[in-house]
Amino acid sequence: MTQIPKTIYNVVGFFRSVDFVMVRILRDSWDQRAASFPSGIGRWVRGHVVVVLCSLAGMGLLVSSAQADVIKLTTGGEIRGKLSKPLSAAKAPTPGKPVPNKTDPETPVSSSPLQTPPVPPTMVDEPVTILLATGGEVTILRSQIAFVTPRSPVAEEYETRAEEVADTVAARWELANWARQRGLTKQREEQLREILRLDPEDEKAHQGLNHTFQEGKWVDRDEWMMAKGYVKYKGRYITLQELELLERSKAELEAEQAWFPKIRLWMNWLASENPQRNAEGLFQFEQLTDPDATAAIERFVMKDARRNFRLVGISSLSKLKGERPATALARAALFDDDMEIRYSAVSGVAEEFLPQARGFWARHLRHDLNTVVCRAGRALLVKGDDSSIDPLIEALVTRHRYQVQVPVTDGASATGLRSGGSTSSPLIPGANNRIFLPDGQVINGGGTIVPDTMTPRPMKTITVEQVHQNEEVREALMKLTGQNFGFDQRTWRLWRSAQKAGALPPA
Repeated sequence: MTQIPKTIYNVVGFFRSVDFVMVRILRDSWDQRAASFPSGIGRWVRGHVVVVLCSLAGMGLLVSSAQADVIKLTTGGEIRGKLSKPLSAAKAPTPGKPVPNKTDPETPVSSSPLQTPPVPPTMVDEPVTILLATGGEVTILRSQIAFVTPRSPVAEEYETRAEEVADTVAARWELANWARQRGLTKQREEQLREILRLDPEDEKAHQGLNHTFQEGKWVDRDEWMMAKGYVKYKGRYITLQELELLERSKAELEAEQAWFPKIRLWMNWLASENPQRNAEGLFQFEQLTDPDATAAIERFVMKDARRNFRLVGISSLSKLKGERPATALARAALFDDDMEIRYSAVSGVAEEFLPQARGFWARHLRHDLNTVVCRAGRALLVKGDDSSIDPLIEALVTRHRYQVQVPVTDGASATGLRSGGSTSSPLIPGANNRIFLPDGQVINGGGTIVPDTMTPRPMKTITVEQVHQNEEVREALMKLTGQNFGFDQRTWRLWRSAQKAGALPPA
């Protein structure tokens, strides 16, 4: 029996992780080697090497490594394997266009497509050998590597299973349970979301994602409770008033309440037609230094319909020191309808109390209203730091549901699903966070319907879901990281894991 040259066994694993193009490259290399063999052996090699290698790969006769990292390429592709040696200290070019250090929360960062910068002339573009996850190796240039994300053996096994899983509810449930048993929380949630893509009403999948069924729709429990005015405190939901009682002593509450009559009096002076009274009221607000006045300013000044009063309130809060004034400013930055007031609130947070404001904005990246999500992203564009990156990545793409009135038509159900099970006509995104329904109705950024002035007709309420790609969030990520992976959350997560593992310089 003719023996296959031993060298074949050193490369057979290569074929399980590369495309046909790579098979052809290696075959051409064997053609060159075969030219030096005696004519009979050379023809045998040229005619059989690719068949033998591909057959062995197909039968699974290859040894897998215990662990494989993700080597992300500047072209956007990736290789699963291990570097034969650590990368040199020189920083490889990474995909993404450098972003200017903008601080204006209302000025958009360029949204041009991904661009790969040229190789710096000082960098040695050395060859790098990658030991492939399925055996064998491949060599590429250092400049072709964007970053390397370390991955555990169990995470690598999940990736392999995820690539091969059948796109059915049953198969994805099996993989979700497999991930849960091995502590892969994010991977399990990934499969639960895939299950909901296939079956939007799968109750167990919703429960696994901490969803609750409210007012005819499934929503995130934390988002729902937040929209209702509740916060999570030590594992349970309580009102903001209850939180105040728990976190503040009786003496602190009394000190806050002592400011209520004073603030109301000064507001009356501000509204007075007497110029002297008016100036006195403004002077009193300007001289405020006691953070105990925060609650009164929020309750009376910041809820006043008069814009100039709220600007006075923002100015006063900006001068007060403490976590409470910083949180009040952070809240105004998201929920005030006036753009100038929101901008002033973001700018007014003192540097030493930014961690409280950043935490507040990061939590609201999961808010039920897309407008609030975008405002939180804009605030973090200006004042965010490394701690903001992870929640921003998760908020790049968000789903929001709206209850709308639509004309009664044949074949449409109260859920917006037609008889065939497919969704109704797609929604059309418009400017200023507006959504245009197929029947001509418009949903504004707050999730309410712009009134229809046409002739009244039979209507019904349905729930529609809109997927939003949040440009403000992407701009914040670009500024904080210097990268631009668009709205590709998977690549952003891989990059972030590589950075945390020390494979990249700090953002």
